[in-house]
Amino acid sequence: MPVLSYTGAPGSGTDRVILDIEYIDREDEDVILASAARPARPGLAKFFLQLRCRESRFAAMATDIQRAIGYGDHFAFWAGDGGSRLTAPGGHMVYGYIPTRREFAESEMAIADALADAVDPAGAARTIEQASRAYERGWRHVTAFSVTDPDGDPGELHVAMMTPISAAQFRAARRDGWPDKIPAR
Repeated sequence: MPVLSYTGAPGSGTDRVILDIEYIDREDEDVILASAARPARPGLAKFFLQLRCRESRFAAMATDIQRAIGYGDHFAFWAGDGGSRLTAPGGHMVYGYIPTRREFAESEMAIADALADAVDPAGAARTIEQASRAYERGWRHVTAFSVTDPDGDPGELHVAMMTPISAAQFRAARRDGWPDKIPAR
């Protein structure tokens, strides 16, 4: 997961900003660039270009089967450098669930309600809108489970990294403690 760290602009009230992001929209790039100290801006622009190039590679790699993975579906992927058990033997299998549109919207609204004093109320609606645009580009908001995170961790993942699995395979993997081999259908 790419991590972005930069110095805030003078008078912004922020000395250091740290974000973990998988993808970014052009409008968010503009917001970040405007909030950054002038010396940090060229490095940020390079980082955004690298993210766009990475996303283009993912889009080119994704198969029709992967692009069809959507709301309410389950998937698996190998987590480790290189992305396969052959090239990254120290990794582990990760299983995931993509919430339905309704589940995602309800989750974002609950977060906004819980943080009402600290977050702009329009933020949840903006996040849902951004997620829809990202979905069209192959990004999915997911909850991922593994031996290192058995209770699940929310995040984003491109479909090019996913192998579709059935709900029954997902349940079997959960029952078996998130094994490194996907359970048989």
